[in-house]
Amino acid sequence: MRIVENGEMTNGLKIVAAITLAALLTATWGGPARGDASVEVTPAAAAENAAFYLCYRIQDAVLQDDWQLRDAILDNLRSLYISDGDSAAVQEYFAQGLFLTLLSARREGNLLRRDALLAELRELYIAHDYDGAIGRWLTKSLFYTRLAAGEEGNKPRRDAILYELDDMLASGREGVLDELRALHEIHSDDPDACELLAIGLAGSVGAAIWPEDTAARDAGLDDLRKLYQQCGDVASVRQGLAVSLFNSIVFSTSAADLPRRIAVYRELRSLYEAHSDDTAVASLYAGVLVRMFSSSGEVGGRPGRRELMAATRSVYQAHGDDVGVRRSLAQALGREIQHAGVRGQDARCDELLDELRGLSERHDNDMNVRRLVARALGIEIEHADVRGQDARRDELLDELRGLSERYDDDAVLRRYLARALKRLRDDAVAHRDTARIEALSDELRSLEQTYGDDVIVRW
Repeated sequence: MRIVENGEMTNGLKIVAAITLAALLTATWGGPARGDASVEVTPAAAAENAAFYLCYRIQDAVLQDDWQLRDAILDNLRSLYISDGDSAAVQEYFAQGLFLTLLSARREGNLLRRDALLAELRELYIAHDYDGAIGRWLTKSLFYTRLAAGEEGNKPRRDAILYELDDMLASGREGVLDELRALHEIHSDDPDACELLAIGLAGSVGAAIWPEDTAARDAGLDDLRKLYQQCGDVASVRQGLAVSLFNSIVFSTSAADLPRRIAVYRELRSLYEAHSDDTAVASLYAGVLVRMFSSSGEVGGRPGRRELMAATRSVYQAHGDDVGVRRSLAQALGREIQHAGVRGQDARCDELLDELRGLSERHDNDMNVRRLVARALGIEIEHADVRGQDARRDELLDELRGLSERYDDDAVLRRYLARALKRLRDDAVAHRDTARIEALSDELRSLEQTYGDDVIVRW
């Protein structure tokens, strides 16, 4: 039976389809008695019922591998959507019909049609302002298309779909995470299902940034822990757990959160010890080690500074090629330099500075480490000046000048040099050292003339 005339379904034909559906539902599940005059079918309800019935017929055609019938019914469903697209139910059934057709297109061997249907479903999702019900069907479609891409050996397509789902999750699109949970229930042994759910859960933890979001953050962490117990051998799952533990520490900033920070730190340490060959986990663990310096103390179960420093060095020894691990070691050394400098421990400062210099020399292309060397030099220049160690101060200032000149295209190094010069000039003003005031002012003036468009060095 053809139910479309000139591209549009008439109200009368919608009602015919609805009556057919009503008869089907009554025969299957029971319903209004035949001829019950109290049942009134409006055109809007008829459109929704017709859309449901057409979806049912698409599924039936797919089960029979009748591709021609499937496509004809989808055309009818598309026409119904065109005429009654304001109905949320019709929109969702059309999305479901696209999904069912897309899913069977691979079995048919028609990959071009599959891709066209996926594109149409994306357009439908965007056209209806990222509606959650349509989003669930798009999520299903992306999920199964990604599974197929894996079987087809199409890694670029797998990666592209992963990025698309990640973007949907990061944007907080309604229904996407719930659908990934449901798909994981069906495919709990499939690494792809585990990976996508882990990404979704990690995103939910990362979005819970405010103190009032603690319960939601903890719930997401608990779900990730359970997922890790099921499929911890999937890299994305343990990495999702690691990044969520990292974020939990970053977001726990109050003094009352200290027990939580310590507990999460220990959990991440255990995760790293269980997967010490996973560079992504190692990088996150190293980042947490640096952040734990502010919670150190060797009392109340808190890790001590020496313990944290030793652990950071150990991670670097195993994963020194990772830029994040190197940056964490440089940050840890910088914190220790500042800690020792405040206490006047010059020998300790020199030892740590040498280690930081050596790190920068071994990785001379790593600008992050180089900038942390400059920052440490600036801190020690100030300490030396306060303590009246003029020779040490000037030696360190010359080193900072040389670093800035060698990498004269790095504005951050100039910033550290300009800051050091300004502090020293302010100190010279306080001591009424006219000659030193003029010398430092001339140097700052020269920086401004050379880098006049660089607001960092303006004084």
